Amino acid sequence: MSESTEPILSVRGLHVEVQHQDGARPIVRGVDLDLFRGRTLALVGESASGKTLTALALVGLVEPPVHVSAGCVWFRGEDLLRAPAERLQRARGNGIAMVFQEPIASLNPVLTVGAQIAESLRVSLSLTRAAAHLRTRELLTEAGVPEPDELARAYPHELSGGLGQRVMIAMALASDPEVLIADEPTSALDTLIETQILTLIRRLQRDHRLAVLFITHDLSLVEAMKSDVAVMHAGRIVERSHRALGREEP
Repeated sequence: MSESTEPILSVRGLHVEVQHQDGARPIVRGVDLDLFRGRTLALVGESASGKTLTALALVGLVEPPVHVSAGCVWFRGEDLLRAPAERLQRARGNGIAMVFQEPIASLNPVLTVGAQIAESLRVSLSLTRAAAHLRTRELLTEAGVPEPDELARAYPHELSGGLGQRVMIAMALASDPEVLIADEPTSALDTLIETQILTLIRRLQRDHRLAVLFITHDLSLVEAMKSDVAVMHAGRIVERSHRALGREEP
């Protein structure tokens, strides 16, 4: 399937600051990004370069003393930075999904995996309990979980790192998003599991025509993801590289 030439999410002039006693200090400075359906943009840079903070700012997840001081984030014809809280929540719920670096820490430790996915389905899609249960199984299967019924009954502390990341990907897909933000999704995984997770993300991107923002410090992962690249240093985009438009690879 051919790729779109119009961005589905467009960031212009994003500035993020942290407030100190002696004044505001910029930590993300004038970032411009475009995400396209069916393509991956790798945001690459060393630790503390501003990659994750940029991603959090896109979906309104920064908290004081950090705040967005300028810029626009256009999604579905609306600037998310100026959207009412209800519409921003809706965009996060069924338009933009995020997979975090530490999947187990992002899950509720006292609820089973299946209960957490089903709850997100019932809230975002208003499914019945039975329909949410069925859809949970489908999502876990799509995320490559070998025994979805058994895993749905497991608690987060019982999961390996690879299974935890698959669960987070399943939860991200629950609302049928158009944009997936993956923040160091293979961190602390061994090479085999890392390859499996990268392959899974690429397959889901192809099958769902997702726009993917892939945050990493590892250039070898950029090649594996067949990504466009934006290199970040000290809060700024300092270099870009774009692969040619064409057909998706199998």
